[in-house]
Amino acid sequence: MKIVHPNIEQHIVIEPGTINLLVIEDAGSFYKFVREFADQCVGNPGRFVLSDGNQILEMRGNVSIVTSPFDFDCNQRHIINSVKSNLIRIAKEENHYSETVELTSNIDRYLLGLVSSFDLPSVSMELGEYEIDALIKNSEIAIRSDSESLSENLIEYMSLLRELMGAAVFVFVNLKTFLAKDELDALYEMAIYRELHLLLLENSESRYKHEAERQILIDADLCEI
Repeated sequence: MKIVHPNIEQHIVIEPGTINLLVIEDAGSFYKFVREFADQCVGNPGRFVLSDGNQILEMRGNVSIVTSPFDFDCNQRHIINSVKSNLIRIAKEENHYSETVELTSNIDRYLLGLVSSFDLPSVSMELGEYEIDALIKNSEIAIRSDSESLSENLIEYMSLLRELMGAAVFVFVNLKTFLAKDELDALYEMAIYRELHLLLLENSESRYKHEAERQILIDADLCEI
């Protein structure tokens, strides 16, 4: 898998065991690249191209970008909706189907018992399979983390997006600014272990370099190194 852009000569090759860095020192150019990348991740047009072999892939869905460590949240609406959709699917699979039928039957009996408390004409209620959909959709689901470590929370976030939505590449903006060496090492090691593919967009070259990093540098004079 790789990411290319007409203004970047080298290809960003996405492969196991590698942490990719794109360092752009000119502030104006850095902003434009990040803005374009972020726009494409939500489905807007742009010049970045993601491909796997000879197949061009959509950036939206396959690439997730975090522009600030204060912005990512495992309880974003689209994530929780995806959790609920997966729960509905699992509830109807063969190994859970009998439990689901038993639960919906119990709910039907409970509702009919409530109806019998009123002096009403005969009432028939058969909600069936849609009952479990409504039950899950209207439930309050929250994803909690006990960790105060930014690196651990990022790993959980990336693992969740890959599991639920199939995200393949995770892009972070100026992440090195917020992580000490030990925590950055921990993030890299866990990401490599879990085969999570990282691309760091940075606007300055860090003194600390990890052996797993593969860097493309566009300096202040817009020369690519």
